[in-house]
Amino acid sequence: NELIVVLAPESNGTVFEEEFVSIGADIVGRIDEAGFYQLRFPQDIAFEDLASAADSIRQMEGVAAVSEHSTVESTLLPNDVPGEGLALTWTNWNENDPSGANWHLEAVHAPTAWNFSTGSSEIPIGVVDADFTQHPDFLGNLNPPHLLGDSDHEPFEVDEHGTMVAGVLAARGNNAKGLTGMVWDADLHYCQTDHYIANTLWCFKQLINSGVRVINASFAFKNPLEYNDPDAVKQRIIWETQIYEAFLSHYLEQPWIIVQAAGNKSIDKKFGAFISEIDVPSISARVISVGASY
Repeated sequence: NELIVVLAPESNGTVFEEEFVSIGADIVGRIDEAGFYQLRFPQDIAFEDLASAADSIRQMEGVAAVSEHSTVESTLLPNDVPGEGLALTWTNWNENDPSGANWHLEAVHAPTAWNFSTGSSEIPIGVVDADFTQHPDFLGNLNPPHLLGDSDHEPFEVDEHGTMVAGVLAARGNNAKGLTGMVWDADLHYCQTDHYIANTLWCFKQLINSGVRVINASFAFKNPLEYNDPDAVKQRIIWETQIYEAFLSHYLEQPWIIVQAAGNKSIDKKFGAFISEIDVPSISARVISVGASY
């Protein structure tokens, strides 16, 4: 029963707030610097009526993007049990024959790269993800995480996906504990979201304004139950892409790059990763889409 709206940079938010209220919406979330609004309609609103309200707002001059408020989903789940020790073992390092729990590092020739650099605490990097534990293997690499605090939405089950993603990126290396991240030394900033678009965008804002230069987003489009028609699914992704495009356009004065997973299921990858589908050069030049191609 919610919509996400992003205004064009030159738009007057006060005028639109009156319009939103006039069509029965409550403003439950906002980020003024990005022209961002989270609108909530009555709980019993029919899906068709919500879609109609979205179409009406799209016709308003000065509105950059509108989408139903939905969730994203993580693109990988860990196979070890948090708190019960690692069920993983390293194999001998062999970049020519990757295998074992360290095969991903061998596959990208990380050992060779480590001869030149093991990372740097001078370049702020960020992760936007869900559940996260401040594992001791992050000691020395991790800044105080940005946490959402109270949320109007039900929390997702704890799966430690965020801990695993942050560990793959920047678990402390050469410290005789845990695993080894791609970079051993890092200035890691973590923002914990709950998968909802509004809170995910809040995390992007928090990290960019904190000076983070590279942001990892290991999540992809999640198809809500209301969409069973493939064409409707594609249209939904187009709308969500427009939300991210309009939101990020407010932050082009700051230097950042987003690395996003290319998708999560065996579907047309052109419609799996909405940030990667942004077709505006000023933004698309800052997005790196990564697929599982090994």
